[in-house]
Amino acid sequence: MRKIEGRQESVRLIRAFNVLRQYDEGSVADAFAMLSKHLLVGGLIVEGTSDKWGKIWVANVLRKHSTEATAQQSTPNYSAELGADVEVEGLKLEALVFSTNLKHAFDPSDFQSVLPKNIIHRMEEGEKAFMFMETWKHCYEDCLGVRQYG
Repeated sequence: MRKIEGRQESVRLIRAFNVLRQYDEGSVADAFAMLSKHLLVGGLIVEGTSDKWGKIWVANVLRKHSTEATAQQSTPNYSAELGADVEVEGLKLEALVFSTNLKHAFDPSDFQSVLPKNIIHRMEEGEKAFMFMETWKHCYEDCLGVRQYG
C-alpha cells in the first residue's frame, strides 16, 4: 500500500468498483482496513465489480461500526453464510447487491464473472456461494416459461 499524502478526511461513503479485482485475495482485508480508516462510524463502503460497460455488477456493502458495537452485534452476516467473510475490525458486510437492467435478457450466470473478490474464488462445487448461484440458475430456468407475464 502506498502512503496517502495531504489532508486526511473522513467520509460517509466510499465507492470502489473494479479496484480490488486486481488485488491478491489475501490483500483484500488490508485494503478494506485502509479504506475504513477514512470512513465515519455508520459510513458505508460499496465495493464490487462490473462488466466493462457497467451494465451488470455485484457489490459488497460494508458498514463501519464502533469497536464496541461490532462486538455486541448479533445480526446475520451474509458473507459468513456464503463462506466468504472478510475479517476487518469495525467493518461488517451487510449486503451483497446484484444489479442489471431487466429490460434486457440476462441469466444469473452472467453475474459470476463480476462477483466481488471475497466470493469469486468460492465458485467451486461444495462451496456455499456456488450452491447459491446454482439454486438461482435452476429457479431462473424453472420460471422461463412464464416470463412473458412479467
